[in-house]
Amino acid sequence: MAVYDVSEEKTNGTRLTRLLVDGGTHVLKEFLHSIYPRDKLQIVLSKNRPKLHSLKLSRVIFDSQWEKLFPSSGDPPDSDTFDISLLHLLIREICHLTAPLTGWHKMPTEDDDSVEANIARIKCFRNELCHGTSTGVPNDEFEEKWKQVSSCLEALELYAYRQKIERLKSDPIDHDIQRRVEEQVDQWEQLDKSIKVPSCLPDEIPGELMFGRLHEIQQVTEAIQSGSVSVVWITGGPGFGKTTVANKAAHELSRLDCERAVLFCSLRSTKSLSEATTLMTLACSENQTQPPENPQH
Repeated sequence: MAVYDVSEEKTNGTRLTRLLVDGGTHVLKEFLHSIYPRDKLQIVLSKNRPKLHSLKLSRVIFDSQWEKLFPSSGDPPDSDTFDISLLHLLIREICHLTAPLTGWHKMPTEDDDSVEANIARIKCFRNELCHGTSTGVPNDEFEEKWKQVSSCLEALELYAYRQKIERLKSDPIDHDIQRRVEEQVDQWEQLDKSIKVPSCLPDEIPGELMFGRLHEIQQVTEAIQSGSVSVVWITGGPGFGKTTVANKAAHELSRLDCERAVLFCSLRSTKSLSEATTLMTLACSENQTQPPENPQH
């Protein structure tokens, strides 16, 4: 019965499988679409139908996979239904890539860091996990496998992302694309005009209550106004007048002729990062009532 018991090794195997199933499928799909965008996939598959059909006749493509490529309903193919095996097959058969030196079905050598080699590695890692005699993976082996698989996935996703960006540079611009881009820019402009941050400064401390902090207030104000620093840190012991300096500096900055908004948020009572960031977000928001969904982000 120990075969069925939960163990750390089996947990490792499950985690590796999840990385390959979720991460590998996603990365191969993104790679495929970096070459053939979703809206072009049906056209590309139709052009390659004779070649793919010959693979079906030789049982390289199974009936269930064929149905995903060419649905009997007549609907366009949905790449979200493609698994690693089908994605790997399409990439090697219709994307006009050069096979690694070891071929598409054997683990490439360690010094081969080509895109094709990383694609082959995903399939090989997947086969290792599926055809192994045990679902368990020892800890030392798990760390090494995780590093190898994750590095492979990261390299492929980065390549696919770069390909998509490069395609934007040369994609034709038709009237519809131009219209949609102009509409989006117009929405941004309208949004910028509509944003009105309400006054959030506390009441200014009267001058007669100020004692000997004019130099510090001037230092803070000039440092912020110069734009040479991102943060001014006001420090001092109890009773030093840190809040007073911040209050007067905020009011001084609000009176200066500049385009920057001056916001004030007291964090005196906060006890956590989430509390502090929530208060600061609310101070900058228009309605000052809706807290952020993820304040730490």
